[in-house]
Amino acid sequence: MGRLLTGLFLKGLGVLVILFVVLTIISVVVSLVFGIVATIVSIVVSLAVLAVLLLALIGLASLLGGETTGEDTARTHAAPHSGQSEPTDSVERIRERYVAGAIDDDEFERQLERHLEQADTERTIEALERVDADADGDSRGTASGTASNTADRTRLWER
Repeated sequence: MGRLLTGLFLKGLGVLVILFVVLTIISVVVSLVFGIVATIVSIVVSLAVLAVLLLALIGLASLLGGETTGEDTARTHAAPHSGQSEPTDSVERIRERYVAGAIDDDEFERQLERHLEQADTERTIEALERVDADADGDSRGTASGTASNTADRTRLWER
């Protein structure tokens, strides 16, 4: 009977050791998976925080540097360089005079058409100046640069 108890005890002890080893292996695998997931989440969160900080620095630099916003830039490019007010202000003045009865239908149409022609001419001149500046910087007198420059000028003139 003593041998039987010793045999059962050893078998039970063996089962417990095997169970302990299996549970240890499972816990190591689970720990590794959680470690990898935590690392990935940490990297993603760190990149997000860096992106937000970078955007904040860019915004701060633009505020302190006095850069113009997109609306300001559009307004600056829309305004003629001759010192006149914006085109929409001129059109608004013409419209107000028409509504007030200071000018008749024909005069309203003539002034509006003259204003729009001036704006188109100024935009064309500015575009030609940009093409000339681009051609001076890019082509440096090459044949392909001259052909491209001529084509650009022709296209702008047809507008």
